[in-house]
Amino acid sequence: MTRQSRLAVDAATQALPGIGPKRSRDLADAGVHTVLDVLCHLPSHYSDRRRLDDLSPETLERAARDQTPLTLVGRLRGVRRIFTRRRGLQLVQGTLHVEDHKIRCTWFNRPYLAQQNDENRDVLVHGIVRRSNRGLELLNADVTTPEMGGGITSHYRERGGLGDRAWAKLQQTIREIGPDVSTIPDPLPDAFRTRHGFPTLGEALEALHAPAPDVDFDALEQCRTPAQQRLLYDELFQMQVELARARSAVKGRVKPHRIEVDDGIRALARDMLPFRLTGAQKRCVAEIVEDLRAPVPMLRLLQGDVGCGKTIIAALAALVVIRNDLQVAVLAPTDLLADQLARELTALLGELTEIATLSRSSEDGEAVRQGLACGQIQLVVGTHALIQDAVDFHRLGLVIIDEQHRFGVHQRLALTGKGRSVDVLLMTATPIPRSLALSAFGDLDLSTVDELPPGRAAVTTELRSPADRERLFTQIDEEIRAGGRAFVVFPRIEGEDEDVSSIESVGMRYAEVLDGRAEVLTGRSSPEERRRVLEAFRSGDLGCLLATTVIEVGLDVPEATWMVIEGAERFGLSQLHQLRGRVGRGGRRGRCVVIPSGEMSESTADRLEVFCGTSDGFRLAEEDLRLRGPGELLGVAQSGTGAWTSTRLAAAMHLIEAARNDAREWVQGDGAEDPAAETSSVLRAG
Repeated sequence: MTRQSRLAVDAATQALPGIGPKRSRDLADAGVHTVLDVLCHLPSHYSDRRRLDDLSPETLERAARDQTPLTLVGRLRGVRRIFTRRRGLQLVQGTLHVEDHKIRCTWFNRPYLAQQNDENRDVLVHGIVRRSNRGLELLNADVTTPEMGGGITSHYRERGGLGDRAWAKLQQTIREIGPDVSTIPDPLPDAFRTRHGFPTLGEALEALHAPAPDVDFDALEQCRTPAQQRLLYDELFQMQVELARARSAVKGRVKPHRIEVDDGIRALARDMLPFRLTGAQKRCVAEIVEDLRAPVPMLRLLQGDVGCGKTIIAALAALVVIRNDLQVAVLAPTDLLADQLARELTALLGELTEIATLSRSSEDGEAVRQGLACGQIQLVVGTHALIQDAVDFHRLGLVIIDEQHRFGVHQRLALTGKGRSVDVLLMTATPIPRSLALSAFGDLDLSTVDELPPGRAAVTTELRSPADRERLFTQIDEEIRAGGRAFVVFPRIEGEDEDVSSIESVGMRYAEVLDGRAEVLTGRSSPEERRRVLEAFRSGDLGCLLATTVIEVGLDVPEATWMVIEGAERFGLSQLHQLRGRVGRGGRRGRCVVIPSGEMSESTADRLEVFCGTSDGFRLAEEDLRLRGPGELLGVAQSGTGAWTSTRLAAAMHLIEAARNDAREWVQGDGAEDPAAETSSVLRAG
């Protein structure tokens, strides 16, 4: 194909070979619309296959003990399909011969291997050696030709219905017929890129999808290559531009209205409170009310641990604003969180004000928009639908953004721009260590709820092995029969890798045992299905939710007492803590069980033991910062997103100050437009 006929960066995915209308729609639903979007789905991790191993007993014992992958070249013989009674599970088994040694190989759900294998040709096999009741074996190893399988291999998370292999093939196709890297627009200003010696965006993407043969693999694993540093800087720069612009927009402005707090408002606040506020809640309310009464707009971040009572603080702020004849908009990242916030705010404020919800699935969307425009609706809780041009407010006074790290600068500005110098309260349920908060959120006023309401008992947390599931099934069954509820969370819905727990594999075993008392809830569930399942779960008609991290925040079911986290090694400490916070919110003590997918490395075992040993979210946040970097804490790797940024971002800590200084320089100069918005979307798409 000539250079003139190569696909452009903005070409639709359907222009790629093998992407038909249905697959194109699936990709679009996952946010992948163009060739550039495909390129922005970054590898989640890499495997080094440059050095060949042998099959000596010493090598096998060491590999099994350390759980380090082996790269072998040999011939597969006796490859055959094994039929099982388990629905949806197909086994393929064979023996790999390398010179005078051999080892058994087992694959899950790869029936094509039995048909495609040629016993007279060498193959390259890369995988982990496991101990089974049959001895040592290679489990679910990758099989390629020696010509194609060597070097450093990029691996991808499932997205848009495509798994690792399909994404790798798609990226290879783009390297062959896609745009030349020099034609990929680079939104980062040249001055900053050259100042730090970063590659262009196109060069960085190419280096990440197809690492050079001589790349330092340790640097690649630790996210310290120039390409990775460039994209990490982009995320940090984007965040700092957002903060600098927000603060710059506030300075010098005067609110066109005055907010007063009189005895009548104080009396209403006392009457609406279902319990006495903690000292930390009182302090945060006082800080926020002082900002609301000030002549310049508020820009404050409210952070606190799971279950610390941030919603009631937000409700009191909303009450003050509404009683001053102004409107309040509450923005949430998901329908699930928006629905939960609306339920909680209605319970607190429902008799005092008119509350509505607005999302893309709202059946009464037009009526809500009319009510906001005329001022009849005083408080609205919604998702991205609030940002649409068709939404107008009569007199917007306060914007509350929950899980603030999941929104970009343009989304926040689009909502705050619907009023005149509105007050802004950002909220996060992810505790942020003070050292990181000062460096990352230094331009924001910070309020911290560092005290839990009385009566909240710590959730008992324990680490169990996959072999303990049968006992766990019995315990959950007994809990449901006693009126409790249980969550079982998985890192993925489906997957080619049987070693990673998924709803499709392990989850179906829970469904079988619980016999009609468990249902699936994921991001793919339709709004109608989600509402039906959640209502059944809340009422007790349904005892167990088999879910992904869609339930991480925003779901409050006091009867939920059990949280089981499968594939726990795939989650960061802060995310595990968020999930644990879904249980024990009623009168009964909660229990959390974390189960790794298989054998754990020493570092994984240490991390999960830290989680089981404390319920202090701030301590876990500090530990997550040390182990995984600030990506998960700051949300710069969201969502579902380029997981490499959240697991490796410790390598970019030294870039925070540089990004902050550059952002201030940009905003104070000619930074009318946001130079890193497109780059930021690159990483969020990863």
